[in-house]
Amino acid sequence: MSSQRLCAQPTLLDTDYPHVMLGRKADYIVATIATGKPADAVGPVLRRNSGYRLYRENPALAGPDTCTQRRFDRIYTGVDFNPR
Repeated sequence: MSSQRLCAQPTLLDTDYPHVMLGRKADYIVATIATGKPADAVGPVLRRNSGYRLYRENPALAGPDTCTQRRFDRIYTGVDFNPR
């Protein structure tokens, strides 16, 4: 998915693993089976496997679009790095 703009809610914290921006507005939502269909999802499941489901997110969802192709980590961008 490196070619896609990504954001997550919540992101990976307190790790050196590269993570994406904290954000809510996106084109798609990946949800675990246990969580069920997210409230922000519209339409049927687009793709599925044994653990996850892919939904389209409601394009009318309010809020800023903070999704980006950039990844952040504590090693290369600094412990206190804040991209905003």
